[in-house]
Amino acid sequence: MNEPSTVPTASVGTVHQALRQQILDGSIPSGSVLSQVDLADRFGVSRTPLREALRMLQEEGLITTQGRRAQVAVFDLRDLEAISAQRILLSALAATLTVPRLKASDIEQMRQHMSEMKIASEHDDPKEWRIADRAFHSVTFSGAPPRIYRDIGRLAERNALYQIVWRRDQPHLDAQTEDEHALIIESCERQEVLEVARNLARHQARVALMVMTQTAPEHDPAIVRSALQLVIGSD
Repeated sequence: MNEPSTVPTASVGTVHQALRQQILDGSIPSGSVLSQVDLADRFGVSRTPLREALRMLQEEGLITTQGRRAQVAVFDLRDLEAISAQRILLSALAATLTVPRLKASDIEQMRQHMSEMKIASEHDDPKEWRIADRAFHSVTFSGAPPRIYRDIGRLAERNALYQIVWRRDQPHLDAQTEDEHALIIESCERQEVLEVARNLARHQARVALMVMTQTAPEHDPAIVRSALQLVIGSD
């Protein structure tokens, strides 16, 4: 008598990581509809752990869901350019409001976040690097009005998502970022308000332009360049 065939079962974490990697490497293209029935069969799991894995992907912004329908998020270069330009301008405004209020403890906090980023890079841990990077930048706009603070946070989340997708989750390997962060700290410490805004703008614009150049070298990122010029002036 033949043994009944069995499908190896997978944990929520396994399903989440497998789908996440396939979205990042393009095996599951942007815009693809994900069949929960097919995925449940493929991984040998019930709907409950599968839905939890999809919920985790939705929290990361990698998929969207409507009812029982799940779809890989659509990533548009024009969307990234608009997000980057908005972030440059709002961050510069927020920095001018925040820097005069910064205390020595805030500067020390920024240095601590830089150390955390360095450790995360050494351990090839992009998740921890992103957490530390976001915490670092949040100090520079912490003195902004709540509405602006929230808007910058949302723009930063969406911007990070594009980096995850288009840089294959490796922004933590960008060595130039460490030097740019050090310049931001130095200008914050001296309370050079305009210089902080300019250093932030240059850093954010460079990263955005790098992502766009790698993705679509034929695209002219005029909106990002215009936002940068508005902040740095004639520099």
